[in-house]
Amino acid sequence: MKHLGRFDRHSRNAETRVSPTGGWRWKMVTSSTLHLQDVLGGQPSCVSRARRARLDKNVAVSILLLGLVVVAAWGCSSGDTNSIAPPPSEADSGTDLGPGDGQSGTDADSPGEWAPAPLRIVTWNARNLYDNIAGNCANYCPYEPKPAPTAAQYQQKVTSTAGMLAKLGGDVVMLQEVENQSVLDKLAADPALATLQYEYRYLLPGNDPRGINIAFMSRYPVEPPITHKDDQFTNYLAPAEVYKFTRDALEVHMYHRGKHLAFIGVHLKAKATPDDPSKRLAEAQQARAIADNVLKGDPSAYLWVLGDFNDTPGSPPILAIQDGRTGPTFDDAANNVAAADRYSYTYNTSRELIDHLFAAPGASQRIEAKSVSIPHDKTDSDHAPIAATYQVP
Repeated sequence: MKHLGRFDRHSRNAETRVSPTGGWRWKMVTSSTLHLQDVLGGQPSCVSRARRARLDKNVAVSILLLGLVVVAAWGCSSGDTNSIAPPPSEADSGTDLGPGDGQSGTDADSPGEWAPAPLRIVTWNARNLYDNIAGNCANYCPYEPKPAPTAAQYQQKVTSTAGMLAKLGGDVVMLQEVENQSVLDKLAADPALATLQYEYRYLLPGNDPRGINIAFMSRYPVEPPITHKDDQFTNYLAPAEVYKFTRDALEVHMYHRGKHLAFIGVHLKAKATPDDPSKRLAEAQQARAIADNVLKGDPSAYLWVLGDFNDTPGSPPILAIQDGRTGPTFDDAANNVAAADRYSYTYNTSRELIDHLFAAPGASQRIEAKSVSIPHDKTDSDHAPIAATYQVP
């Protein structure tokens, strides 16, 4: 094979590499002296020694600069190839994102690296949030109301629901009685919620034959939710019968400002005829068991059990959530609301608190007591929402 280069006397450690086809070559030089002709190849140029020295110097500088560019480019591409700019420092992370301003992700950074910031949590039974397509449920729904809402009725329902959620300004929202993912997406896209940007939205099909499901929306990244619709359990005070959740218990995890947060969304058995108090109690016991299992795995996690419990303070299901079998005691955010406003549902003329937002001890200590709200504005739902703000971490 014919050599395409030459061994320069000034570059005694040079090595010429030739391609198998002779189409390209490169020369590696370990000597500190490199001349223009070594780069261009061919015979020595007819220039003066002084000019040649200047050319040599210029070439050396050019190669040095080229090397710096290559190193810089390699450094930029060696990390996350999707990153255009480095992540903001802690001092730069204070961008105003609205209520609960903060940073989230799936990496559990040390909470000590974050200053506390508010996280607003909302739970609400939106009541029969169906679209205008008959039988368009996410699961088996032989008892879905018929006929389906008209397009105008559907839009009015979404607009009304979005208006209340905008007023509450939640960072995370647990909803009950939502038909399917498309309905949840339409709700999040309503202009009233544009500034909140609920980018992370989940609805998993549950067991209710009416096609109503538990849904979750968050402004910050969350892990894919875990369904418990197939859990089998008994009322441990009367274990003769095995139950499943009437709808589901939706388990959601996220890491926010370096802290592990967990949410257990519930919609327990209603008191509608035929009532089944034992099943409602068993569902509450199982929801608390799920929460206790999360805390067993991570005792430092902030955890909430929230939703429509279909029962009132002091009842067996509420005590099962509140106290568990062996503690610790969970605190209901609604206890911070004035007694006259502490209700979420009106049955005939009786005002009842059947929706709850329970926090385990770690989270309950971080509540902003004056932030708790149970607004009684007129909406398309027969339930009032509950909202509360907690400091994280």
